Amino acid sequence: MSAWKDKDGEVMVGVNDFNDKLGIGELYLDWEDLHGKWSAYAKKAFRANGLACGKTNASVPWAAIADNWASCMSSKYLPPNIPFKEPTRLTHHELIKTLEFWKERQQEHPEDVF
Repeated sequence: MSAWKDKDGEVMVGVNDFNDKLGIGELYLDWEDLHGKWSAYAKKAFRANGLACGKTNASVPWAAIADNWASCMSSKYLPPNIPFKEPTRLTHHELIKTLEFWKERQQEHPEDVF
């Protein structure tokens, strides 16, 4: 799932399901419900982000975070050899490896996934 603002400040969402490609995962069956819930959540989250910084058209400063990600999170939450960057900039391979890493953490450390 991804969300972003387009050039006009409109919140856009995308949902891709490739759970069947991860271990023994299965495709999500209630696609329409998931898309609707994600869209509503993303719109609220972008509005909250703007309220938090006082700018209604604010967006996440991915470049600044990527340059200094270690000040925001521990490396134990990120897969080795996958660079931290804006989620939409991850390659398919990087995305799959990141999701597999988090799924493994879910199983091994359910109290401390991310």
